[in-house]
Amino acid sequence: MIMIRESDFAKAVVYAYKKGYRVIDGHVMSPYRDTQPLILSVYGNPGYYTFSIRHNKRRYKVRVHQLIAYQKFGKKALSPGIQVRHMDDNRLNNRYSNIRIGSASDNSMDRPSEQRQEQSNKAASKRRKYSDEQIGEMRRLHGEGWSYKQLMEKFNISSKGTMSNIINNDYTTTKE
Repeated sequence: MIMIRESDFAKAVVYAYKKGYRVIDGHVMSPYRDTQPLILSVYGNPGYYTFSIRHNKRRYKVRVHQLIAYQKFGKKALSPGIQVRHMDDNRLNNRYSNIRIGSASDNSMDRPSEQRQEQSNKAASKRRKYSDEQIGEMRRLHGEGWSYKQLMEKFNISSKGTMSNIINNDYTTTKE
């Protein structure tokens, strides 16, 4: 698989715009066709609509949402650190009114809080050493009278501070 640099996507948007490609009501119109919109494909893991153009004997993939942002906001849409945002969180909805630009933080905050929490929990659980079940068992055993020392031996914990943090703080990923 050929890796495409982000700068290639930005170049492709500018080339497409200069050649006369435009997005109207979510459809890509080619300067070489009168009324028929282009047939789009969904590209790669991110799952955005794309189409291909040729420039200087080279083929470029153009992300439709980036072309819309370029039409709407100009060069600012291609600035470093700027992301194109789909306001309804649907990557395939390329209506003009659905596209905005902003920072990575803005883009993340556009997602529903449940999705953000789920992603956060998934990331946290990969870094954590103990599962929610193990933590529950530690707390249960502590409630039954087990000492920190006994719990530390059973669960192979070397720090009393870590044990205290697990027992006394909100350490689980799933919130009740």
